[in-house]
Amino acid sequence: MRCLVTELATRKPPAEPDPARVRCSDADRERVSARLRDAASEGRLTMEELDERLAGVYAAKHHDELKPLMADLPDAERTRTGWRRIFDLLRAQLIMEWLILRGRAEGSKVRRLVVAGALVLFVLFLLGSAVGAFAGDGFEHHGIEHSGGFERGD
Repeated sequence: MRCLVTELATRKPPAEPDPARVRCSDADRERVSARLRDAASEGRLTMEELDERLAGVYAAKHHDELKPLMADLPDAERTRTGWRRIFDLLRAQLIMEWLILRGRAEGSKVRRLVVAGALVLFVLFLLGSAVGAFAGDGFEHHGIEHSGGFERGD
């Protein structure tokens, strides 16, 4: 009869699965299919190629089966241009500044104070704009008289 302690001590740990052979989720398939649709809308794939690749995406069971379907396409981040790219960069910068402000990312005390001051000024600006939009006598404070209707020039 073997000792339980000896058996546990000599037992080999389970082998780590190969990351490429990990099964893919529905979210992984949807991410790849969205990238393929974007590539088709950019003119990088024909409709026939898109159909073939989407069939491969939905038939895929492992991550290594998804990679060849996008191998000849550029990275989605590199292809973004215009306002989408600007908004992505702005969002990333705001997240970084928020983390610095909260002390979860490296940043000097001066930078934290500057970010906090800018945030306070922005909130005050928004509040002032909202109050100014709903207070007062409407257009009259700009020197424009408003009669409440359209005047006809007959």
